[in-house]
Amino acid sequence: MRYGTGALLRQVPSGSADGYLAGVRPAADDTLICFFSDHGDHLGDRLVGYYGLPGTDAFKVMVRDPRWKYLFFANGGRELLFDLHEDLHELRNLTAGQRETAAALRAEALAACRQPGASAALAGGDFKVLPFRKWQWRGERTYQFDRSRGVAGFPRNPGDVLTPTSRP
Repeated sequence: MRYGTGALLRQVPSGSADGYLAGVRPAADDTLICFFSDHGDHLGDRLVGYYGLPGTDAFKVMVRDPRWKYLFFANGGRELLFDLHEDLHELRNLTAGQRETAAALRAEALAACRQPGASAALAGGDFKVLPFRKWQWRGERTYQFDRSRGVAGFPRNPGDVLTPTSRP
């Protein structure tokens, strides 16, 4: 059974946990964020997420499984690969050292973009790469919480949310 969810937003985050991009960028048009998984819980399966309008420099695609997280950014054509077992905070890009893993997850990201509505992210069977443009932070914060786990706000001291084993 395939599961998907999406949200139409007027203000969207322009970055990800990679630390390469930061801030909040108003979407030029409405932005659709979608996540798809074969079972909806991504335990043992891969989760695919889109961000931004396909065919624009805001477009990003992510493929995640229990161990790996791969991201492609149309803005500059950058790729990131994180080992979530070894690098909980996604600080070390392993794309160069884990070429086979990165290639397999990239192939899944490409396949996910061969869908109506996402195909504008492709050019000639590969991802459309646009010239890199640095995002400008506009001083706004994006609030995203998980009320199912009791997360309903920012902690007074952000370090309080890290367990001793999860600190970098």
